[in-house]
Amino acid sequence: MLASAGRIMAWEKFKTFIREVRMEQTVFGLPFVYLGAFLAAGKSVTLTQIFWITLAVIGARTFGMAMNRIIDREIDKRNPRTSQRALPAGKLKLAEAWGFSLISLTLYLLAAFNLAPICRYLFPIPLVFFTLYPYTKRFTWLCHFFLGITLGLAPLAGWIAVKNEIEPPALLLFLAVFFWVSGFDIYYATQDYEFDKKEGIHSIPSRFGINFSVYLTWFLHFLSLAILFCLGTILKLGLLYFFGVFLAGCFIFWLDLNFSPLVKREKVEIYLQKNGYFSLMVFLFTFISIWWRI
Repeated sequence: MLASAGRIMAWEKFKTFIREVRMEQTVFGLPFVYLGAFLAAGKSVTLTQIFWITLAVIGARTFGMAMNRIIDREIDKRNPRTSQRALPAGKLKLAEAWGFSLISLTLYLLAAFNLAPICRYLFPIPLVFFTLYPYTKRFTWLCHFFLGITLGLAPLAGWIAVKNEIEPPALLLFLAVFFWVSGFDIYYATQDYEFDKKEGIHSIPSRFGINFSVYLTWFLHFLSLAILFCLGTILKLGLLYFFGVFLAGCFIFWLDLNFSPLVKREKVEIYLQKNGYFSLMVFLFTFISIWWRI
């Protein structure tokens, strides 16, 4: 009876952790990693490689989100918007969060050592960025760009995982994701504009205001799309790729306009949830273009 109750409690804790690290956003983060792999190796990408790449992304991002929650738990406790997160609300103990994060780290390491040999030497890089990112908001408003670098490494890692080397197109893909992520994180930070100014938390909205933040996000997303078009030209991808990037661009600017914090800041959370469809759209059209050379 006690063993059964213990298993139920452990399962409930696990579900709490999964909700806390927003596993659904990991799923939306995968397309750009796959994009890097398929642009690097085309049809020669194997199911085994896809499996280990997927496991690496899940492990690394879950570890990163867990570290974010652990490091920011005291700030989250003071912020009305985040005070009900698992750690500040007591739904998850600190030791439990550490335990789950170490499991995630183990999955990432297992995957990294089953991919291209270079991954065995480069695997610490994402971990360093994931761990340092939560601290950046404590001393610089450039924190959004640090997150852009952190998540921009994902498609670069996908490329390296199957090609075992870094090539110029991979760096362009990194820049495209860097600008996309930095832009939507600036939007996301507008939710905490008043709290950040009060607590001395650094962000672009708290430093330069919401209006500037909105226009900067639009500019960054324009740069992301421009780089994706350049990438398609360099790699001589088919018309379907360019059509997909165009549709994804229309979608991201529709989001930027309709969920703008200038209209209603409460809608920004919905904006974040829908943002992942941008990466999904780009990947699907690219995949079809590569597979059938359209």
